Amino acid sequence: MAEKVQQRICIKFYPKLSDTCAETYAKLKKVYGEDSMSSTRVYELFKRFQHGSENIENEDFKTLTVVKTSKMRVYLCAKVIKSIFVNYPKSAPLAMIRFSPF
Repeated sequence: MAEKVQQRICIKFYPKLSDTCAETYAKLKKVYGEDSMSSTRVYELFKRFQHGSENIENEDFKTLTVVKTSKMRVYLCAKVIKSIFVNYPKSAPLAMIRFSPF
């Protein structure tokens, strides 16, 4: 984990030294070997830092958490709706349940 942070720091400063993305990736590969980030990840971070981002934290984790939370909410809503229809008495009219498109 610490190596990934170190690599992000390197990627952050190489554009300021006028290095290209390919040069940055080659240097990381030389120093970290098999533990280096993929070329795709280096490119993504390089572009992000090149456009002014200063954050070296892993923003993908935050995005993943939001997506995971959203999927959980959809799942829970679907479960509630399903339980309404499954547990709703068959003899009662469905007109009593109000559905709003908004």
